[in-house]
Formats: sequence, structure tokens, C-alpha cells
Amino acid sequence: MRLPGTKRTARGPDGRCWRVGRRWTATSRPQLRRDKRKHERDGGYDGYDGSSSGKRDSGEDGSGWLDGVGGGPGDGDFNLGDLLDGDSIAVGAVAVVVLGLLLFLLFPLLEAVIFAVLLAGGVASRVLLRRPWRVEVRLLEPGSSGRRAHWEVVGFRRSGAVTRQVAEHIAATGEPPSELSALPAGT
Repeated sequence: MRLPGTKRTARGPDGRCWRVGRRWTATSRPQLRRDKRKHERDGGYDGYDGSSSGKRDSGEDGSGWLDGVGGGPGDGDFNLGDLLDGDSIAVGAVAVVVLGLLLFLLFPLLEAVIFAVLLAGGVASRVLLRRPWRVEVRLLEPGSSGRRAHWEVVGFRRSGAVTRQVAEHIAATGEPPSELSALPAGT
């Protein structure tokens, strides 16, 4: 995941463009598309529905699993019409509307609180546990086959300074430094 505002574009004397930036994580994005193709290549969904025979109708006579649940008129003592008079329908409709409005307002609020707690925990763990930031440089040319280099740098300010120095080194030489010791001191 790239942090916003932490990337620079550096152009070397030879005219090639490099993208220099600081990353929160080592991977750029999930590999879902590749996993989906692998799943389809391996046969994909097999259609098993969980029944013992593997068919939609689990009975031997062709009856489904919901047969016998409903019942028709005069088929027992329970009648749904007795419960649904005018007042109970109105109360139920009001309850559904109020519950819908509450959920419409509370779910985004709950999601925002969870996001804020996770973000604060992530930043605190990154800073307190001194996890290194990944400073990455990538060639932006179309036929470059993705030339990349990266360094693990401890400290947010130091990683910003290394990002700036790598961009300056590329602007001066046209290539990223082979190691961080090639950069000038002062970070």
C-alpha cells in the first residue's frame, strides 16, 4: 500500500523516469485475479449443495426439503391471518422503517469507529515497534520489464529523507544507488 503524498518522479540525465516512494507494506496489491484464474483452471465450483446425494432434491421420491412445512387451509390449528390485523401491520411497518433508519445511520458510524481504531493501532504499532518503511524505486518506461529496487529504512522521517536522496541520486546519475551507503550522509 503506497502512502499518499510520499512518491516522487525522478528523471535521469538519459531521460528515463523513475518513481521513488515509501510503502506501508511490501506488496503493491492483492493477487486476486491470478488466484481466480488458478481456481477456474482447477475446476472451479463443483456445484455440491451439501445434501447427502449431491442433488437439489434430497428425498428418494423427488420431494424437496421444504415439503410439508407450509400446510394449507384447515391443515392444523395455526392460522397466520389471526395474527395480521390492521394494527399489527401498522406497528410492524413502523418498526421496520425505524430499524432501517437506525441501521442506516449506525452502520456507517460503527464502520468509521472501527476504521479509526485500526488506523490508530496500525500507526502506533509501526512507530512503537520501529517497523521499517519500504523505500521503493521503479522504472516507469513501458518496455523496461519493471526494473525495481527497494530498501528497508527505520523511521518515518529517515525514510522520507532517503526517498528524497534516492530521487536526487537518480537525477544526477540516471540509476538508483546500489545500496544506501552510496547516498550522502546526513539522515
